[in-house]
Amino acid sequence: MGKLKRRTVLGSVPLMVGLAGCSNENSAEEDDTTTERNSSTDTRPTTADSTPVSENTIRMGVDDENHVAPDSITIQSGAGVHFQAVSGNHEIYCTHDRPDGGKAWSFSLEEGESRGIVIEVTGRYEYHCAFHDRNGGTILVE
Repeated sequence: MGKLKRRTVLGSVPLMVGLAGCSNENSAEEDDTTTERNSSTDTRPTTADSTPVSENTIRMGVDDENHVAPDSITIQSGAGVHFQAVSGNHEIYCTHDRPDGGKAWSFSLEEGESRGIVIEVTGRYEYHCAFHDRNGGTILVE
């Protein structure tokens, strides 16, 4: 009987860890479910640190309805975009919906954090939050 209970508990761990990223609060479990920030295979564009690289800021939040403001932004090639987590934690990525030659990128933001990126290749980039389906938008690079 003890083994059955242990299996039940251990079997539910992946579900709990998977749901940890949906929380609005910072927790140790969330750190284990996010993309590695210092990986040698990191896919972030240049200047992807926590320093703003332009006045173009995208604010990401979580409340009754997930939101991004603005949901569409236009920049010049080589200009920066600054992402800011005003509430909640976010795993922001652009891996599929990007122009040919455009680099895929992804990074994590905890509430209160921000990160700047620079995009060189012109075209339309669709970005999304892995934790919140409705958090996403478009970056048009001219």
